[in-house]
Amino acid sequence: QPATQGRGAIEVSRLSAFFEQRLARLPAEARLFPCLANEHGIVGAAELGLLLQRVLDTHPALQFLRETPDFQDKYARTVICRIFYEFDPRRSGVIHAEALRTSALLHALRELEVGSASEDINAERAFFSYEHFYVIFCNFCNLDDDQDG
Repeated sequence: QPATQGRGAIEVSRLSAFFEQRLARLPAEARLFPCLANEHGIVGAAELGLLLQRVLDTHPALQFLRETPDFQDKYARTVICRIFYEFDPRRSGVIHAEALRTSALLHALRELEVGSASEDINAERAFFSYEHFYVIFCNFCNLDDDQDG
């Protein structure tokens, strides 16, 4: 029986089994990593890309980006770079469980969901602020002499 019933849908029984097997015994701050980690137990850019796509699809302050997929991609890549800068000090291209367990990423995601950033994404200043992205993007464009992106 397939795990999904359409785009992004998961059967309740599969979700319950996942929770019981991998999350139930963990404290809340330790649950983010197993949800993001790939089959090799690491979080890479692809896994964060899935998370960012969900943020782009659901956050009301980013609704205007739906009409500009190019800017959606640039925003997502910038946020992913900011996350990696914070949680991958060795610049290995992967984030390990311990880094996320003690990180501000969980707090930032909560802010997007129910905190001050639930309406205004710029209120979350660590990773997801569109204003921060725009400043970074404009500075990059000014430095990109050959405009090769």
